[in-house]
Amino acid sequence: MKKKEKLQWRISRKFCLDKMKHVYLYFVLCANFQIIIF
Repeated sequence: MKKKEKLQWRISRKFCLDKMKHVYLYFVLCANFQIIIF
């Protein structure tokens, strides 16, 4: 792998993980919110 490609891959992977984290937090907050409502 070329150095530039490797850097690109690391950035995109980090971006993916960050997005997953946000989705997970959103899901957890929604679940807790629904539990409080019911």
